[in-house]
Amino acid sequence: MNKKFTLILFTFLLCLAGYFICRQAENNLVFQKEIVYQNNNASEAYMVWGINYMQTPPQHFLPDGSYIKDGLVHTRMNNINGSFKKTISLPYNTILNYWMHQTKDCQGHVTDLWDSGGTDKEYSSLNFSTNTLFKPGYFIFLAGFLPLLLLLYFNKDKPFHQHASVYKINNYVPQFDSLRAIAVILVIIHHWFESNKVLNFFPNGPLGVNMFFVLSGFLITGILLKTKKQLEAKETTKVRTFKNFYMRRTLRIFPVYYLFLIVLWLIHDSAIARDGIYYFTYTANYLFFSQQMFPARVAHL
Repeated sequence: MNKKFTLILFTFLLCLAGYFICRQAENNLVFQKEIVYQNNNASEAYMVWGINYMQTPPQHFLPDGSYIKDGLVHTRMNNINGSFKKTISLPYNTILNYWMHQTKDCQGHVTDLWDSGGTDKEYSSLNFSTNTLFKPGYFIFLAGFLPLLLLLYFNKDKPFHQHASVYKINNYVPQFDSLRAIAVILVIIHHWFESNKVLNFFPNGPLGVNMFFVLSGFLITGILLKTKKQLEAKETTKVRTFKNFYMRRTLRIFPVYYLFLIVLWLIHDSAIARDGIYYFTYTANYLFFSQQMFPARVAHL
């Protein structure tokens, strides 16, 4: 076994070890978050919740005043002058999905109202995680990237021939379709199978999404480089360049985006009825940031 191969193998195993160490450290982390629900018209409210898309959490994570019904946890909120609060403790990277259920009004009469103000139910999501420098997924990336980088370095002086058309970034690259298919499959596995299943041992969802971001960045950069050459050759103008670029992006996104919103509006979706101005003005990111949560059906907006 030569030294170069030994170094590549050692680098791969080191990154893999880093993954397992970080994964084990994450499994031991427990985060606390205070859930707040404002309702001056209620004297009693329950948070109805599950984890990781409505799975029942382990019994020891249930706070005081909780019971399980139909696979969901019903937790009585502490009422402080119309501000209902409860602290929830869950393991790292757990997704909390919850509704708020008003069970008594301010006069003490029994009610059956949900967070939308009526019988409609729309759950909110909250991720029990934090931004840390060392995440398991990074080490999976490094386990593939660093050995490849070493391999290229060791073979940098060897002649390498490839058909030139493959490297013309303005041309259609069929290999990207394979990468897109892999990314789609990873995201499907992430959503389709539970997080504790063998197929979800690796961070499939984040890896698939990141692959799409890299591909998009590469292709858009190709467009920009092509435009730069056209500007240098005086084949176009800056005004026309910006106009064409943003027109293409708009036509690619807005038709299906607004079609989706119109369909939700026609079926009287509660999120659109309540906060439609944010979605129709393309400013939903400010809404999500201010509320610190992602509504179920429109989170991808």
